[in-house]
Amino acid sequence: MAIISHFRKLFFPLVMLLSSANCFAVLGGSADSVEADRQNLKSFETLKKTSAPLYSIHTITSDALTLNEFVSQDGVVFGLSWSGTIHPDLESILGTYQSEYQTALSSTPMTRGLKKRSLQTSKLVIEQWGHPRHLQGRMFDPNLIPKGVGVNEIR
Repeated sequence: MAIISHFRKLFFPLVMLLSSANCFAVLGGSADSVEADRQNLKSFETLKKTSAPLYSIHTITSDALTLNEFVSQDGVVFGLSWSGTIHPDLESILGTYQSEYQTALSSTPMTRGLKKRSLQTSKLVIEQWGHPRHLQGRMFDPNLIPKGVGVNEIR
């Protein structure tokens, strides 16, 4: 009985942590999902205006993850970046890019022990790096980035 109790203490918080990271803005989608993301993460959301008036950054923070959603003036999410103790569930934020991701993933060889992982197609760039307890990454569609915005701003 003590084993089951111990298992519950470890298992349920892990399930809650992982399930809370599953619903984010979708790349190429609308900024309307930011409030839903905030509620799903049971966190707070702050809107940071950048010095250039070409986009805004919606930052959603939970215990395990900070997610930045880069939204153009047209209200389109053109990039996402994250940092935390976990990576977000990529399948939940890829939206219509899911098949593009799966095709690129199947043709990209896995390298064991690699600290940085990159995947790039003409419509999708995904980069992940870090070490346990400090994971980072970003994804964007180069075609959706507003003119005058550099890819290095997505961080």
